[in-house]
Amino acid sequence: MKIVVCVKQVIDVNFPFELDFDTCLPHEDDVFHMINPADMSAAATAIKLHEQFGGEIIYVAFGPPRVRKVLRDCIALGGGKAVHLWDDRFSFDDYPVEYILSRAMEILKPDLVICGSRSLDEGCAEVPPSLAAFLDLPQITGLTVVNISPDGKTLNGQRKLEKGRRMSLECDLPAVISVEPEIVEPPSASLTGLIDSAGAEIIGMNFDDLKVDISILRNLISKRDQVRLSLPRPRPKKTFHFDDNLSAEDRMELLMSGVSQSVKSDILEAPPEELAEKITQIIEKEVFIKLIKN
Repeated sequence: MKIVVCVKQVIDVNFPFELDFDTCLPHEDDVFHMINPADMSAAATAIKLHEQFGGEIIYVAFGPPRVRKVLRDCIALGGGKAVHLWDDRFSFDDYPVEYILSRAMEILKPDLVICGSRSLDEGCAEVPPSLAAFLDLPQITGLTVVNISPDGKTLNGQRKLEKGRRMSLECDLPAVISVEPEIVEPPSASLTGLIDSAGAEIIGMNFDDLKVDISILRNLISKRDQVRLSLPRPRPKKTFHFDDNLSAEDRMELLMSGVSQSVKSDILEAPPEELAEKITQIIEKEVFIKLIKN
């Protein structure tokens, strides 16, 4: 069985960096990079399936030369081949990654394509379904369990739903799937794997090798325009308190059981006059009434 794992390099948020507040992007010189966590789980899933069915694992990454570090990290985990997709003729931010990956899949002809569910940086989760659409293959996203039938022709998967429910799905191979980070614990690279990965060959492919249709590429680029990038709004904090009407015994029982009552604070947004009226009402309700009771 030939398994292709699509991996992406993202910023390592464990190291501090500064943002350019005009673009909301970090300064390139301040950041370190690592493999996307969900893609690491995709690699671990491929290794697990390879142990059962044999064949080969091929890691594919798109991006500037620095992404070769990610490919070597994947080879150190297991799997002997890696393909680096890149071309200097276009700006990195303009690339429709799904189309370029699909051109690589047409050449590699895998039985299964595994992606991470979403990237740590953008988190759009659009690459796996878009890649499947370009390849005209069945797809299943957000899997937490992956099994393949003994004959290697059918994939069975399980997806988490709300309130502990599970959804079981099945599709024929070849197919494109995406997996959640918790699907399997990523293995640690062995010393032998690290040594082998340092000297492993990484196959480079540019747009000529991929037979990319430049007219299609430009058309896809023209259809996608980033309008604005903004920082996330602060989340309201939760404060824990006890109901004033509870007796001392009830409060002690809550403390002993490890349960607290919580209330979600509200962010008030309104014109100045309306905001002043709301604040006045809150003060009357929360402060004056309590003073009268006491």
